Amino acid sequence: MLILHEHHGRRYLLVQNEDDLYRLALEILDWRFGGEKDNGGYYMLEKPVEPPKNEILSDEEINKLPSEGLQEFAKQQRKTNEVNIVSYRREKEQYDAVHEALLKKDGRRAWKILQAMSNAGGEDDAIDLTPLETGYFFRQRAYTKN
Repeated sequence: MLILHEHHGRRYLLVQNEDDLYRLALEILDWRFGGEKDNGGYYMLEKPVEPPKNEILSDEEINKLPSEGLQEFAKQQRKTNEVNIVSYRREKEQYDAVHEALLKKDGRRAWKILQAMSNAGGEDDAIDLTPLETGYFFRQRAYTKN
């Protein structure tokens, strides 16, 4: 059983074999990010915008600035720029992976993407694959009348 922890509750989907898992993974990825279905706006995967190419000062140039305040400001700008670039690359990688899986109808890759998103701890991205018990065991008891 595939359990999707979504914004307004959980969805339970029966998975009987590997083909079912990959077909459902592709369907879920398409529903969440493909833009083909009305998903209530819970999931939006927009193409990330590359951060502007700012001229970043070297350590040597920063040290030549006339005041400590300007030096700290330049260092902070450089850190912010580095964080923006790393964030952009991560978002672009995810965006490209989702679109490639959907384009190629690659259910195995869709499942890996969904697992990675779930493991990242997103509020609405958690997904569990849990075995469904279909066999029951009842112990026979002898009942006596009192």
